[in-house]
Amino acid sequence: MENHKARNGKIDFFRFVFSVIVVIFHINKDFWDFGRVYLDGRLSLAGYGGCGVEYFFIVSGFLFALSLSKRTETDDLARDDFAFVWKKAKAILPYHFIACAIAILFILIRLIGGDKGFDVLLDKLPSLFLMQAFQLSGNNDALLGQEWYISTMLLVMFLLYPFAVKFKKTFTGIAAPAIGLFLLGRNAVQNGLLIGTDHNMRGLQDICLGIFCFYVYTKLKDLNPGRRGRLLITVIEAFCYLVSTVYCFTAADAKYQIYIAVLFCIGVTLSFSELGVISSGKLSTLFNNRFVYLLGKWSLPIYLIQNAVRSGMLFIKEKKLVKVSDSVFAAADLVLILIAGIVLYYIVEFFRKRIAAKKAAGQAAA
Repeated sequence: MENHKARNGKIDFFRFVFSVIVVIFHINKDFWDFGRVYLDGRLSLAGYGGCGVEYFFIVSGFLFALSLSKRTETDDLARDDFAFVWKKAKAILPYHFIACAIAILFILIRLIGGDKGFDVLLDKLPSLFLMQAFQLSGNNDALLGQEWYISTMLLVMFLLYPFAVKFKKTFTGIAAPAIGLFLLGRNAVQNGLLIGTDHNMRGLQDICLGIFCFYVYTKLKDLNPGRRGRLLITVIEAFCYLVSTVYCFTAADAKYQIYIAVLFCIGVTLSFSELGVISSGKLSTLFNNRFVYLLGKWSLPIYLIQNAVRSGMLFIKEKKLVKVSDSVFAAADLVLILIAGIVLYYIVEFFRKRIAAKKAAGQAAA
C-alpha cells in the first residue's frame, strides 16, 4: 500500500493547478501570441502563467533540502552527487522519452510534407539528452520546449549538492537565501520580471529560495500556534495561492512577477509546515486524499506531454484538416493534453510495476 504520509496534499494540488496554468499559458502563446484578453484588457488567458514554473522550482528546492537533511557526508561526494541526480532523472526519463518520441513523429511528418529541413531535427538532438541547460544547439528549439525546467533543475541540484551536504546548516540557512534573494533582486532591478530571464539563473534563484523555505520550515514545524494562530496561518497561505493564481490570469504589470515568487515561498513553507486549520482534524482529508495525490502525480506527465500534443494540434490547424475557431482548437488542445498526460502516467506506471514484479520474482528465486 502506498504511504500517503510521504505526500503533502496541498503541494500536490497546486502542482496540478500550476501545471495546467502553464499549459494554458503556452496555448495562449500558440494561438494568440498572449493577445487573448478580457474585460477591457484587465484579464488575460494565463498571460503570466509561466510563473507557475517558479512554484515547481521552489517546491523542488524545498524537497532537495529535505532529502539532503537526511544524508551525511561520505568520502566520495562526486559519486553521491551523480547518484542523487541520476535517481531524480530516472523518475523523469520514461515520460521524457515517450513524449520526445511523439514530438519526433510530428517532425518526421512535417519533413515528409516538405515543411522543414532535416537540420531542424539535428538542432533538437541535444534536448533528447536533457542538455538544454548547457546552451547547446537546440536549446531554444528543443523537442519539448518546456523541458528546459527539468534540465535546469538537474543541473542546479548537481552543482549545489556538494555544498549543501558538506556545509548543511550554513548553506541552507545562510548561503541559499543570500543567493536566492540576490538573484531575485537582480532580476527586479535589471529585468523587472522572471519570465524570459536566463533559465539557469532563474532555476538557481528559485531552488535556493526553496532551500531557504526548508530552513524556515524546520523552525516552524514544531510550533503550537493555537486555534487563532492556525486560522491566521491558513488565511495567509490561502492569500498567497489566491493572489498568485489570479495574477496568472490578469494583465497587470509584469514587474509583479517578482512578488509572486515571494508569495510562492511563503505558501510553500506554510503548506509543508501543516500548521493551518486545514492540515489537522477532519479538514485534513480535504487535500490529503487519494484523488489529490493522483493530481500531483499527473502534473509531471501533463507538463511534459504538452509540447507534443500542441505540435499535433498546430499541425492540424495549419493544414486545415479541421475547420473550427481558434477557441475550439485551444479548448480541445487543453483537454487532449490533460487526457494524454494521464494516459502517459498509467502507461509508465504499468511498465514500472511489471519491471518491479519481475525483479522481485528474480530475487525470490535466487
